Amino acid sequence: MNEIIKKVLSPILKNDKIYIDPKFKKIKIDVGLSINAPNTEYWLRNENDLIVIGFEPSSMCFDNLTLLNEENRNKYTEYVFVSKERLNDSFFPIKCALSSGEPRYQKFYNTAKNKDDKSLLGCSSLYEPSHRLPIIETENVPVISLSNVFNLFPWEEISYIDQLKIDAQGSDFNILIGAEDYLNNIAYITIENSTYDFYKKEDDSYKFDSYLKKYSFEKISETGGNSTYLNKNHLDEVNKIKFFIENK
Repeated sequence: MNEIIKKVLSPILKNDKIYIDPKFKKIKIDVGLSINAPNTEYWLRNENDLIVIGFEPSSMCFDNLTLLNEENRNKYTEYVFVSKERLNDSFFPIKCALSSGEPRYQKFYNTAKNKDDKSLLGCSSLYEPSHRLPIIETENVPVISLSNVFNLFPWEEISYIDQLKIDAQGSDFNILIGAEDYLNNIAYITIENSTYDFYKKEDDSYKFDSYLKKYSFEKISETGGNSTYLNKNHLDEVNKIKFFIENK
């Protein structure tokens, strides 16, 4: 196994395979956790047999999330934070970025709201920010693909992913490409369809529709800068799946 893949996925590996406790019957993937992982929290509030694997490359965000910094919880009272008891039980955060291509290390930009407020905005990215977002710091982060993850997934135990949510600040399309044909194993996909000119490289919101159509996905909603797609090959499973997207 590639050493980068092995290192970043080590918290969820057992005998070089992703281990899912038998008590869990469903799985969702949360890409771009920021400091609070709100989608994960809402998902897990509603389903006792669900496990969430999340990805967050920013050291600043990841440390705030996994150490459950009380100062941030008190500061951002309008935010929903993942509950402490979920960590390494039903929620497994992985510290790396996702994209396409070979496993590697890549420069990552941690950004703030503005020049006067150095609070984390949750808009850090593999892409260099525009003038609208000041850089707090840069770091080299491990980058793998979803296909690297899914190659190690126990499909014989859980045959499909309920939902893949991606909010990766300009990297969403590359993350989909990196999933390769495993997209067929996902029922719902939610992506951020615009980064609102925050970065010098801007995703083209129109290319998501055409690319996902190749894998039988149909757009079912578009709100708050997010688009959700349903895989028509998983219509039989729709009534078994709950999906929710929180923007904060």
